Amino acid sequence: MTQLTARPSAPGRMDLDQTELIQIWITVKNNKTEIEVYPKRKNDTTVFHSKTPGLASPWKPRQVRWVVAGMTAGQRLVIEKKASPSNYGDDTFDGTRFVIDAPDNTINSGDTTRGPDPGKTELYWDYSITLYATTAEPMPPVAQLDPMIIIKDDP
Repeated sequence: MTQLTARPSAPGRMDLDQTELIQIWITVKNNKTEIEVYPKRKNDTTVFHSKTPGLASPWKPRQVRWVVAGMTAGQRLVIEKKASPSNYGDDTFDGTRFVIDAPDNTINSGDTTRGPDPGKTELYWDYSITLYATTAEPMPPVAQLDPMIIIKDDP
């Protein structure tokens, strides 16, 4: 059986084993900055949590890696858990807020730290991706998008 090791969130590290890759593009359309993400559909991004690491499936992702293209010098991208009724996963990853300052372009969530509650099959981690013109917060966002990650148990 595969033994899983914890990986804390860390900007700039490209460790892709057991990782779900989420690609983020910063684009300008009709003089308006937009954020695009892939996978795009609400139920397309799933990661897994194992209560018994020795029984975990080694091919199932345990963390998310966000990779950003199109940020310019001085910009900040914030990935943050949203406050919502369906979002009961405060302790789902290493944190609830992940920050990427250009020229960095990637960060990982760290391994899942919990799965769905008893009697549930999924845990929802609704989050926002917000682009700021500078690293000096708070200031109005340049663009924002609201995707979701699903966490399931394995096995």
